[in-house]
Amino acid sequence: MLIPNKHSHPDRTPIAVAVTLLPQVRRKRSVPFNELRDFLKGRMPEGDFLFGSAMDVLYLLGLVEYRSKSDLFEYVGP
Repeated sequence: MLIPNKHSHPDRTPIAVAVTLLPQVRRKRSVPFNELRDFLKGRMPEGDFLFGSAMDVLYLLGLVEYRSKSDLFEYVGP
């Protein structure tokens, strides 16, 4: 459900969660997976199930990459 429809709550979409996560990743440049997930739980407890979809959105936009060896997300955007 990457594309919201008219029945979607605006704060419970992958795009809204991505907008919440992007400043954190952008500021730190690289954030461990668990730290970013805990950040989201602190900001949007009901949005935890959208974490994966939100990271997919950021990846598809070319803003983050996942480094599996170090288990962290790295900001690669402009």
